[in-house]
Amino acid sequence: MYPTVRAVAAAFFIFLFLGSFIAVEAGALYEAPDPLSKTTTVDDEQDTEEVTARVARVSFVSGDARIRRSGSDEWENVTLNLPVVEGDEIATEAGARIELQLAKDQHLRLEENSSLKLVTYTDEGIALSLSLGTMHLKVRTFDKDKTFFEIDAPKTTMALQSAGSYRIDAGNVGDKEIRIASITGEIRVYTENAGFTLKSGRRARLFVDGPTQGEWETGDAMASMDEFDRWASTRDEAIALRLGESYYDKYYDDDIYGADDLNDNGQWIHTRDYGYVWRPYSSAIRSYSDWSPYRYGHWRWLPPFGWTWVNDEPWGWATYHYGRWFYHNGYWNWSPYGYYRSSRSWWRPALVVITVFRNNICWYPLTYHQARVNFNRQYHRRDNNGRNNQNAGPVLPVRGTGGRVPIEIVPVGGVVGVDTKDFGKRGREIRRMPREVAETVIAAKTNDAAPQLPKRDEVGKNLGRDILAERPTRDIAAAQARVGTMKRTGDEPLDKELRTTRILGGRSLRAAPTTDISGPDTRPAVTESRPTGIFERPTPARVRPKVDAPAERTPVEPQRQPSPTENVVRQRQPPTVRVTPRQEPPPESAKPKRDPAPVRQSPQREPPAAAKPRDTEPRAKETLKSAPAPAKESPKPVRRPDAPSKKADPIT
Repeated sequence: MYPTVRAVAAAFFIFLFLGSFIAVEAGALYEAPDPLSKTTTVDDEQDTEEVTARVARVSFVSGDARIRRSGSDEWENVTLNLPVVEGDEIATEAGARIELQLAKDQHLRLEENSSLKLVTYTDEGIALSLSLGTMHLKVRTFDKDKTFFEIDAPKTTMALQSAGSYRIDAGNVGDKEIRIASITGEIRVYTENAGFTLKSGRRARLFVDGPTQGEWETGDAMASMDEFDRWASTRDEAIALRLGESYYDKYYDDDIYGADDLNDNGQWIHTRDYGYVWRPYSSAIRSYSDWSPYRYGHWRWLPPFGWTWVNDEPWGWATYHYGRWFYHNGYWNWSPYGYYRSSRSWWRPALVVITVFRNNICWYPLTYHQARVNFNRQYHRRDNNGRNNQNAGPVLPVRGTGGRVPIEIVPVGGVVGVDTKDFGKRGREIRRMPREVAETVIAAKTNDAAPQLPKRDEVGKNLGRDILAERPTRDIAAAQARVGTMKRTGDEPLDKELRTTRILGGRSLRAAPTTDISGPDTRPAVTESRPTGIFERPTPARVRPKVDAPAERTPVEPQRQPSPTENVVRQRQPPTVRVTPRQEPPPESAKPKRDPAPVRQSPQREPPAAAKPRDTEPRAKETLKSAPAPAKESPKPVRRPDAPSKKADPIT
């Protein structure tokens, strides 16, 4: 019997060895996908939502905050992880605070009694309108040459010039001043008739009304910090810590903002079939009974997307709007990407399959190998006039399943739903569907006709106070009427135009001198005056030098040389031409008395020949200065000693 036991043991070990070898070989044939690889990309036109607008999220809320969607007159309650899009307006009541995450590293906070509107929110830039209250802005990365970030306040427009922390106090209706602080960074401030730049660590008190309108005072930014600044600083420190421990550009890209919240609520594990995936801690889901993805939350109408999932889990923003949830080895896991990927991680209202079955609206998470399913396509296929929109994209089927989801991929416990009349209402219990219903829903084709979901107007009649809110107590419309320095048209920034009109006055700055440093400068040094001013002044057409005229004296006309005919005439008439004084001055008694004022002298000429003093009586002929000098007498010959005398001999 002993040899038989040995043979069985040997066979068992051989079986284990062969099984391990087969598993290793099978694993070698399958390579886990790289989280950031794009080898399984599909055409963007097929895997991109019909709407690709940017979406911000409410990452913190405390107290009573309300939101009004673009084009609507209704106000709704703000909740955690609520999506916010361009055109939305948010108002906080007394004692409330709210934080918006605009991007991975951009966070905006509102103090109580504030009103903010997202005027422009695109990939090219952001423009906000703060009509009331106080705002704190933290921007960790910013390049003004690639994008813009502008803020309109009462009769003021501000444009960020660099990353940093900024605070803006718009005040209340009727206030005559606002306050701006550049805690770190640099921001450019424009009024209705001027502009200036606020440097890091400085604050400005700007007068927007009254006799001092347009003037400002500056000071130290840290001198006026209060409890709101300290709270914002605490939030910045916590976010910076999470960002430092996040896995951006490793497991997920920058477009999946909010993924840094996952670090404290789950762990990243490596799987052979899916690569690195995230699995929530049991402590993160312990407070939810029979937790499963897309069960704890509610549906909210979000123009222009349609029905959108708003989750209750504080960490679930990224997991419900990007990637895929799938059930594997007895756990729910989340992958930042599915098998089919586009060139960019697009935000989506929800990644689920929705089916209407027996007066129930049921849904379950999309699987890893399942492409996009647009349950809002009936809404997207209609324009504002209710006509069909032919631009709505198709629904892609599950890979290799002929349009059916294998029942073993989605557990029956992952199918949840509500009664049709309760869809879109907050506070209604979302329950698990019975097994027979779940199996039917899972087996249904995903490329069938879009589900007939309730319209927003139908649900809005019975939303109740869980979603609908009363109008704010302050006159927001009156406050918005005086915001900004000029009206915005389109999504273009105003910084360049305001700088030209408010600061430069339509002129161009003086061009900076350029120096050629390619080689040594062998030119002689030239001493030039230091340029002044910031503008290039235009050169006048003609510059006439200014000459000081002699005091109480008529300038002397330049004399010309007279002709012989004129000399003859002057012999008959008294001389009327002013004569230039000769080289020999007259006696002191004969000198005329002159005005002590300085007289501009004519250029020196050659001195005339010596002449006798002028007689008092007029002469028949006057020799002018320009007349030629008389010829000199020939010198007498010098007698030599041996030369005979020219004197005549005496007559003998």
